[in-house]
Amino acid sequence: MIDTNGRSDPRATRSKQAILDATRELLADEGDVGSLTVEAIAARSGVAKTTIYRRWRDKWELALDAVMIDMLPGFAEPVDVGDTRKELITFVQGAMKNLSTPPSGPAMRALASQIATDPELGRVYRKQVVEPRREQLRPVIDRGIVRGDLRPDTELRHVHELLVGPLFYRLLFSGGPIDRRLSSRLADAILDGFAPALHRSRTAPRLLTTEVAVALGDAILSHDLSALRGRLAGWRSADGAVPRSYPPRDAIDTSIGFVESLRLRRTVYAT
Repeated sequence: MIDTNGRSDPRATRSKQAILDATRELLADEGDVGSLTVEAIAARSGVAKTTIYRRWRDKWELALDAVMIDMLPGFAEPVDVGDTRKELITFVQGAMKNLSTPPSGPAMRALASQIATDPELGRVYRKQVVEPRREQLRPVIDRGIVRGDLRPDTELRHVHELLVGPLFYRLLFSGGPIDRRLSSRLADAILDGFAPALHRSRTAPRLLTTEVAVALGDAILSHDLSALRGRLAGWRSADGAVPRSYPPRDAIDTSIGFVESLRLRRTVYAT
């Protein structure tokens, strides 16, 4: 807290932290913002109601500060590690851990509808949560573009909403797990969806399997099938996995199977 002379006020800082801690404790006990009262927060924190109302408009704004705004400094910073995927995962895991842990998760379920219907609370949320988090993501996107992982026209707002939106959908509607597996899938979806055209290979094997069968079948018979099979198999890594930037393994396996059928067909025709 800063006083009128621009100096830090330790007493005000301590009282603010006591209020936020008391709010989180009460939410952990009751799990419901609706039943939370400023009177209970004042009693738990030992701070006067008038002091609470000087800083927060109502219990909803205070709850938002306690379970989200005050927690943001604890979110891991997606620093440059030379890997866009890892940086995207780091960014989304901060929100993921917060929303999957009481009291934040249950409290945000109640706060979501309030944020949507209370213009002032919505303004506070956008200014103190959405905008800082979006700016935190900006350098990750910029580095991804420089590395060639993302298209030059990748929009920061779209990526931010596509990373965070699924977390709230699971929290509020589907009830699906908010876990590490989800953060990895979201990062992969961003990299696939915003990849430069030259890196888009997800559809290539499916085109290969159909076009080879329909348009190139007989032409391939005149080429070296062993070399073609070797190229397909080479897309696999040593442990049998397929790197993210390569076609899906099931499509590669299907293509290899098709080449094997052509090999058999040529053998039968040769006899």
